[in-house]
This record gives sequence, C-alpha cells and structure tokens, in this order.
Amino acid sequence: MKRTGRARLGMTRDFFEQTVERALEELRTKPGPAAAVDNLTVVVEERADRELDPCGKCLLGVYEGVAMPERSGGYMWALPDRISIFMEAHLALGLSRKATAGEIRKTVLHEVAHYLGIEEDRLHELGWD
Repeated sequence: MKRTGRARLGMTRDFFEQTVERALEELRTKPGPAAAVDNLTVVVEERADRELDPCGKCLLGVYEGVAMPERSGGYMWALPDRISIFMEAHLALGLSRKATAGEIRKTVLHEVAHYLGIEEDRLHELGWD
C-alpha cells in the first residue's frame, strides 16, 4: 500500500491548522502593519477548487478581498476578507515535516502581505516568495 504524503510526514489536519495559527500569532505579536490585521478570516482547506487552481496541487494559498490600501470609507460593513491555506498542495511538495511547517509559515506571510497591499514584485524584493 502506498503511503500518502500526509501519513509519511505524520501531518494531521490539527497539526497543519496549529502551524497556520502559530504563523498568524507570530504576526500579531510583532510590531508593524501585520499586527493591525482586522476583518480577516484565515481557513485551512484540503485543496483549491479547479477554478482557482486548474493544474491541481499548485496553489499553496490565496487571499480574497480588498487589500487595506484600496479600502474606502464604505468598507467598514463588509464581510471579512479571506485567506485560504491549502493542505494537500503543501504536502505534495514532498518536504520534511520541519520544511513543510516553514513553507506553511511562508505561505501565511505571503497571503497576509497581499491583504496589506504588498504586490508580488515587492514580496520578491523582501524575500517573501
């Protein structure tokens, strides 16, 4: 019987979610713009749907919403923005448990940066890609 990446790493959904939460807590406790995150929901999903990820297992995370710099006064009654972190895509990377946790952290930081209005080019300059 072939073992899945999840079984090989001993990576349960609970552990994956805790790793995402640790990355978010790290952002909340450090000074800077990420500490002021508001009206944002972060969820763990098994995989992205085909519309978001046509190739399957390529998309590690996605931010959906209106980036903070683009918000207007009418935004205060909006539903929360959403970050989805995709478990199967991370496990498909075939990394060790420690490296997978590092990649999860990197993905969370990357998506929160989009929430803050930081574009891909700037993320690259900062070394967040």
